[in-house]
Amino acid sequence: MRKGLALPVLVLAVAAALVFGGCAGDSSPAKSSTIGTFVSLTASGVNVDYTPLASPQDAVAKANLIVEGTLTDVVDGIGLTYPNRLYTERQANTYATFVITVERVISGDPAKVVNGRVYTTVHKSRAVQIDQLAGANPHPRIVAVLDDITNWSPASDVRVNRPAAVPSSAPLYAPYTDGIWLQGPEDAQMYGLHADPDELAAPWGRPSTVSQFSAAVKRAA
Repeated sequence: MRKGLALPVLVLAVAAALVFGGCAGDSSPAKSSTIGTFVSLTASGVNVDYTPLASPQDAVAKANLIVEGTLTDVVDGIGLTYPNRLYTERQANTYATFVITVERVISGDPAKVVNGRVYTTVHKSRAVQIDQLAGANPHPRIVAVLDDITNWSPASDVRVNRPAAVPSSAPLYAPYTDGIWLQGPEDAQMYGLHADPDELAAPWGRPSTVSQFSAAVKRAA
C-alpha cells in the first residue's frame, strides 16, 4: 500500500488504527451545499495522515488508473478479519465503496473499467451507515487518482473481505487522499473527502474545480 492512500492499518502491538504518510489532513466541518453535506457525512470524525501528490506528473506516475465521471452509488466497503476478534470489531464499518460511472479514462488501462464502472474503497465515519450515504449521494462529478488494491492486505494474517456488490471481474481501487474530488452542479468548487483544494501542492496550479483538476492531469498524461 502506497503512502497517500486513506486506508488505515491496524497496528496489532498497540491496537491503534494508523494511516500512511506525513502530512496531516482532517475531516471538514459541515458545509452548506449538497455535496458538502455528503462529504461531511462521509468523513466526520476521520483523521488521515498522508503524503501529498507533489504534482500532476507525480499523480500520473503513481496511479494505476485516473478516471473522471459520476459518483453513481455508494455500497458496502471491504471488511478486515484479524486473528484477534477485538481488532476486527474496531475496524468494522469503517469503509464504503464508491461506484464511479466512468466517462473518461485520463490515465491507465481502459480495460480495467468493467461495464463502464470502477469501484473504489474509501475510509468513512463509523457513525454513518452505508444506506445513509447512498441516500445522501447527490451523484456529483468526480475525478479520482486510484491505486489498485485488489490484492492488498494490511498484514499477512489479515483477511480482506471483498464487497459483495463489486463484480468478481472488477479490480478494487483506493484513491489517493488528495486525488479524489467531487463537485455538484450547484457548487462553485470541488470538495475532497479528507483534503481541501488549498492543500494541493503548488505545481498543481491551484485547481478549485473538478474540471481544472482533470485538465491538469490530462496535460501531465
